[in-house]
Amino acid sequence: MEPKTMLKIIFYGVFLVLILLSSPQIIDVVVDRMRVVEEVDPPQTNEYTIKNSNINFFQRHITDNFVANEYNDLRRIIFTVLNSGTQRFTFYCGLEYENCFADLDRITEDQRALTFFNNFVHPFNSYHRLNLRYDDQGKINLQITRLYSPEEIVLLNNKTEKIWDEHIRDSMSQREKIKVLHNAILNMSDYDREHADAIADFDETYVPTHRSHKATGPLLEGYAICGGYSDAMSIFLHKMGIPNYRISNDTHIWNFLYLEDQWLHLDLTWNNPSVDEDTSIIIETYFLITSKELREIDDRAHYYDSTIFAEGQ
Repeated sequence: MEPKTMLKIIFYGVFLVLILLSSPQIIDVVVDRMRVVEEVDPPQTNEYTIKNSNINFFQRHITDNFVANEYNDLRRIIFTVLNSGTQRFTFYCGLEYENCFADLDRITEDQRALTFFNNFVHPFNSYHRLNLRYDDQGKINLQITRLYSPEEIVLLNNKTEKIWDEHIRDSMSQREKIKVLHNAILNMSDYDREHADAIADFDETYVPTHRSHKATGPLLEGYAICGGYSDAMSIFLHKMGIPNYRISNDTHIWNFLYLEDQWLHLDLTWNNPSVDEDTSIIIETYFLITSKELREIDDRAHYYDSTIFAEGQ
């Protein structure tokens, strides 16, 4: 074959490839073929990872498959990684999952749904911020900033051990232990009215004086709002081996636990009403009551979505 003929063939071949690549349909195919789906090992777990739970939400959200092929796969993977306690994890979109990136954006925009994830993991594995990055090869990098720092966890573990040693006796029943711990938490902390008002007013300029929205507040700083009370109680419930999670709505959060063959509500915040500006008392209105009893109180504050918190139906 003559050199000129060879050059013409090469030229037309390159020209044809350029034409094909200019077509959106062909580009999509090329990108799909570039995707690399690797075998993904499960995330490393820590001592606060909840395992073998029969809680409905867990049953629907825990997975051992880290290649996503639909929207709910993405939710399961994120929740499983959150529960594991790991800070960084890489997973993949399946080769046929064309809406993967759009669905990832949907998930990150639904802050309310993501917040519910925290309700079902140990407080020490809950998140403050989730960061998702993905590339054209379908690789997704998840980075989690945890709500509790390693230093806080050490201090809180030391404090809970001290409280336990001072108040708990082996002869006590589980119900008695919960009552003693409930009272101990309330006696060592005050309601952080300033922080609560700032949240209610959507005051984005407010800088909290105390970390009252998490267990650090009531256990280490002496101030709490509902998030701090429920986290503190949840830490003790996990220590006792009692299945539990936190129920929440748009304005409130409280504890929900399995004891004596039934699911019961426990709300430290509402069991510590203020008598006046400087004085509060401890009551038992919201101490280990059934969902039926809670509904009968009808206080308009303890509403919740039973499709999420299914044991509360």
